[in-house]
Amino acid sequence: MPLGDVSYATVWRVADRNAIALKADRKTMGRPRLPAEVWAKIAREVAANPNATQKELARKIGVSRSTVSRVIVRPETPPAKLITRIVDRRR
Repeated sequence: MPLGDVSYATVWRVADRNAIALKADRKTMGRPRLPAEVWAKIAREVAANPNATQKELARKIGVSRSTVSRVIVRPETPPAKLITRIVDRRR
C-alpha cells in the first residue's frame, strides 16, 4: 500500500505512539542495509580519490550518489563482520 508523501519519520512516530512493531530497522529507515564489502569499497575509493565528486565515485563503484554520501557523511564504525575480517587478516 503506497504511502504517498508521508515521511519515514511520520510512519515511525505513528508506529511508536500505537505500539506497532515495524520490521525495518529504524536506523536504515526501510532501506536495505549496506553490505560490509560495499561499505569498505566506498570508503577505500573515497580515501584514494579525495578530489573526486560523489557522482564520479558512485559511477565508478556502481552505487547511487546518495549511498556514497551516506558513507562520507556518517563514517560509522564498519559492520562487525568487516572488523572481524580485517583483524583476522592482520594475524
